[in-house]
Amino acid sequence: MLNISLIMPQIISHVQLSTAIQTNSEHVTEMFNNFHCILLRHFENSFPSRYKSYITKHNGWITKWIKISCQRKRDLYFMYRDSNNPQLKEHCKRYCAILRKVINFAKKLYYDKQIELSSHRVKTTWKIIKDITRKTVACY
Repeated sequence: MLNISLIMPQIISHVQLSTAIQTNSEHVTEMFNNFHCILLRHFENSFPSRYKSYITKHNGWITKWIKISCQRKRDLYFMYRDSNNPQLKEHCKRYCAILRKVINFAKKLYYDKQIELSSHRVKTTWKIIKDITRKTVACY
């Protein structure tokens, strides 16, 4: 773990604050914004963002349209959260209910098709149950 309190004074000591605090600048907000930009630039250079890729399990029932609908649901939720509109709240609730039904129907179709195309239906059924409940078979 990196202690930022040890590094930031070294970074700040190398910053030219004369460019941030200009004498011809009359507004405090402008001087603050200049200082903030300089500090942020040095901070981002010193601590670059690291992106972690997550391995996701491929679910065959998730279609392009379900992903789009989930994104729309997220957007609706953020709009609802930021406003106090009761009509938006009702719309969000209805959208979530419809999306839930669509997802359940897509799962049902996907798993029914897997069972139907399988040569060992019982084995496939138990494999699907195990995948859905995320349980493993105990070995004795």
